[in-house]
Amino acid sequence: MISDYNELIEASQPFLDTLFECLASSGLEVDDLQMDHICYRVEQLEEYVKVKDLINAHAMLLTESKINGRSIACFKLDDPIFFRSYKLPVLELPSPKLTRPYKSGYEHVEFVVNCSLEDFIESYPNINWDLSGMKKSINRDVRIRFDGDFSVKFHEQSLEAVIKIEKNQV
Repeated sequence: MISDYNELIEASQPFLDTLFECLASSGLEVDDLQMDHICYRVEQLEEYVKVKDLINAHAMLLTESKINGRSIACFKLDDPIFFRSYKLPVLELPSPKLTRPYKSGYEHVEFVVNCSLEDFIESYPNINWDLSGMKKSINRDVRIRFDGDFSVKFHEQSLEAVIKIEKNQV
């Protein structure tokens, strides 16, 4: 279990190294895309509360809302996570799913595409896309899953922009 904020942030680097190796092997080009957030999952509800408190001391809570019966907190980090030429300003922290346990650790990143999702996936016909997120009414996404229980999602708007839209609809 993560014991302090610096450990949480440092743990992102090996995760991102592995993820980018998988992206390179898949042939997906992401150099021109915005990597807008990273997701850290936890196994237990107590851990969710502890990690949320750790992050909250170094970030602004953008939202914490119930999605599919569980809380998901999104934070704008005071100091973004840097990786290569990317700057990750937002960290997503979902509480555990009772029906689908996850190991604690980083689980996915999301990129904002610079074209329609349809055009983006057409550019990569050899990728086994998970298209289940295309049915969303706000900020559709597509996903590629990699061995090791992690993934990369691609969508048309940043998480921070979607949160602003949703807050204005309330």
